[in-house]
Parts: sequence; structure tokens; C-alpha cells
Amino acid sequence: MTRGLPRRSVATKLLASSAVVGGALALTFGGAFATLTANATGATSVTSGTLLLTLAKDGSSAGLPETISAMAPGDAYNVYVNLNNTGTLASAAGMTLGWSANPANALTNGSIANEGLAVAITQCSVAWSAGSCSGTTTTILGTTPLSASNPVSLSNVPSLAASSGQLAHLQFQLTLAGNETSTNGTLPSPTIQGLSTTITWTFTETQRAGTTTNA
Repeated sequence: MTRGLPRRSVATKLLASSAVVGGALALTFGGAFATLTANATGATSVTSGTLLLTLAKDGSSAGLPETISAMAPGDAYNVYVNLNNTGTLASAAGMTLGWSANPANALTNGSIANEGLAVAITQCSVAWSAGSCSGTTTTILGTTPLSASNPVSLSNVPSLAASSGQLAHLQFQLTLAGNETSTNGTLPSPTIQGLSTTITWTFTETQRAGTTTNA
């Protein structure tokens, strides 16, 4: 004859079983109702601007690069170029001009006092025509020896400062200074005579100041 379990033991087991089931249900429902989320989305399309500068001949001028032969002291050689801000960003007012010479010699390095090449730049409000400006001229760079430290700051180039797609019509003038005497067919030493060099010019513009836009 099987002896029955005490009532107290059966009741305790039923309570324990109920607690386990209840705990499992609590965990299940608690996990299900603790993961509510909400999203809101929007989109922003961004296109970055460009800052571009090109150098081309102005009108019928040879432009740059150019070859100058047999230059003598006192000569002035003019070439006419267009600087064009072709990017989508406006540039800041003004820019710089830098140069390098290869090889560096007495034409450009200042090794002979008061002798050598110098550059000057003048802007015309319209295109130059046969060396003449029918508009208004502005000095962008006064006569500057190539032996000077560079890059040099140029005066305001107004047609490039306001917006993109603008031209600056420039007269680029190169001059040679020298005061030497040769004797019996022999050049003095040192000398600026009989030398050659290639000069690389670099115009540099900077972008307009950054702005804050509240959309």
C-alpha cells in the first residue's frame, strides 16, 4: 500500500511550481514590453565647392610661357594674360605671386648689386589691346626685383574678389637692369650677360571666408 504524501509537502511543491511558472512569465512579458523605440528621419544633400584658377593669354598676346631672347638692360617686355577664377567658390581679395628660377644666376639671385630681372603687373578693367588699356588701369605689383623674397602679396585684384567666373586682365612686365663694361672682347666677372634661366610664376588665391547659414 503506497503511503500518500503529506498535505503540507504537496502544497509546498505546488506553490514552488507556481512561483517558477510565474517568474518565467514575468521575465517573458517583461522582456517583450521593454523594447519600444521610435525613429524620425530626414536627409541633407551636400555638394562641396571648388576653388580653381587658370592662366591664359589675353587677346592676341603670346601669353605664358614665353621665350625672350637677347634681352638688354633697359628693355621692357610685356606679356598679357587673363587670370580666371573658374571654380564655384569666390576668392578672398588679393592673392600672391611666387617665382623660381632654374638655374638661379645673376639674372635672378641678386649676386650683382642693382642688376638683374624685375617684374611688374598692371591690371586693366577690360581686355588689353595692342598694349593699350581703354579702361581703367590698376597697379597690382610695382617693379620688384626677382632677387626679392617671394611669394609677394599682390594688391587687391578686384575682378577676382567678388565672385567666381571673373577675369583679371593683366599686363605682366619683365625688365632687365644692368651697368657693365666689357674690355677687349672679354665680359666682366661677375656679369648678367650671356646668361639663360627659366622662370616659373605661381599665382595663388585663397577662398572666401567661411560663412554660417541658418536653414
